[in-house]
Amino acid sequence: MGERALAAVRQGSSLFLYRSQWGGLDSVLEAVFSAPDPCGPLFELEWEPQTTCEPHQLEASVNFLTTAVVYVIEETALTVYLPLWFGLPDRAGTLDETRGVLVGVDSATRVRVCRTALERCKEEVLDGIWAGTYSTEHGQRLLARVERLVRVTTPTVDL
Repeated sequence: MGERALAAVRQGSSLFLYRSQWGGLDSVLEAVFSAPDPCGPLFELEWEPQTTCEPHQLEASVNFLTTAVVYVIEETALTVYLPLWFGLPDRAGTLDETRGVLVGVDSATRVRVCRTALERCKEEVLDGIWAGTYSTEHGQRLLARVERLVRVTTPTVDL
């Protein structure tokens, strides 16, 4: 499985996207946030070229279901984003991997706090659905409200 990461490297007006099987590990995040050169730990990983996109298309290029972290690398800066997936299976069991938001993070602790908060929120929603308190559709609407709230307070990915 792995802890997949996406690296978006800015070259000119485009982002070149690369995927790493292990770039989202907690140990990698700890190293990125504590290294004098935060990109240093990323250079030690294997990266596979994926595609290119415009900066405003980055969020649409992320598989929120399988990506643990997104690194945006510019000439003089590295920004780390945590992909939060707000999907639930629909009646057919289909999962929408594009339903999410990128949250800017500045420490491994912040990553853990955000992941835990979303996991607890989804557990509560799923518990309510399974208990019959409300329908799957209602649960999805609740998560949509949380997603909108997070999106409002999330830095945009304009580079």
